[in-house]
Amino acid sequence: MTIVTDEIGYGRYAQATLLSNPLQEIRTEPLCSAANPQPCSRGTIVGYRRYWNASGYQGGNFNFTVYPSNGGGSVRSASITIQ
Repeated sequence: MTIVTDEIGYGRYAQATLLSNPLQEIRTEPLCSAANPQPCSRGTIVGYRRYWNASGYQGGNFNFTVYPSNGGGSVRSASITIQ
């Protein structure tokens, strides 16, 4: 299973867990156009699409966390339950 996240804005140290186990990021694509995020090879980058390896899992609580890029601000986190 592969889990895909779209991150609009700039952060660093993106992390994902499934059932509290860290997942490996297997690919990252830059995104353009905040209104309809699409992978792009040029243009203004507004965020990133990240692909996470969840092989061996059937589902559970998925958590995605990104830390602020400038050291200020707050940590952003989102969780969903995958069934």
